[in-house]
Order: sequence, then C-alpha cells, then structure tokens
Amino acid sequence: ILTFSLGYYCSKREFQRSLDLEMLEAKMELADTKLGMQESFDSQLMETKQIHAAEVEKIKQQSLQAETQCALRLEESRSRISEADKKHAKLENLFELHKLEAKKTRLEEANRSEKRLQEAEMQCEKKEKDL
Repeated sequence: ILTFSLGYYCSKREFQRSLDLEMLEAKMELADTKLGMQESFDSQLMETKQIHAAEVEKIKQQSLQAETQCALRLEESRSRISEADKKHAKLENLFELHKLEAKKTRLEEANRSEKRLQEAEMQCEKKEKDL
C-alpha cells in the first residue's frame, strides 16, 4: 500500500508539475505573442507617424510655395498699378498742358484781334480827322 501510495503521490505530483509546466509554457507563448503584436503595432505606429510627418512637411512646402507665388503676384500687381498711376498722372498733366496751351492760343488770338480792332479804330479816327 505504501508503494502504491508513494507511486500515486509521485504520479500526481509529476502530473501537477507537467500541468504547471504546460501552463507556464502557454503563458510564455501568450506573452511572446502579445510582445510580438505590441512590437508589430509599435512598428506600424512608427511607420504611420513617419508617413504623417512626411505628408505634413509636403503640405508645409506646398503652402510655402503657394504663399511665395501669391506674394510675387501681389508685388507684380502693385508694380503694374504703380506704372498705371504714373501713366495716368502723366496723361492728366499732358491734358492740363494742352488746356493751358489752348487757353494761351485763345488769349493770343484775342490780343491780336484787340490790336487789329484798335488799329482799325485808329485808322478810322485818322480818316475822320483827314476828312
């Protein structure tokens, strides 16, 4: 009986150790799987972050390029407006000059007419005296 009990006890203990060992191996496999999944997740997350950072940088560059082009077009437009304003002022000055020249011509004509009239009056007075 003692041998049987000892054999039973040893078998039971060995069986328990075997179960504990299998349980430990299963836990280790589960931990390895979790670790592998976490590493895979971390790797994918890092890759996603790098892709996101590259896209953000690309968008920043495009935005900067668009802003630069816009600033250049704005400066070009300002330059054109300035040139147009200068031309407009020059044309206004020319117009005023022509108006003044026309007025001068009319005044000169009026003065000549006045002189002719005075000369005609003087001749008339002279003829009247002569008569």
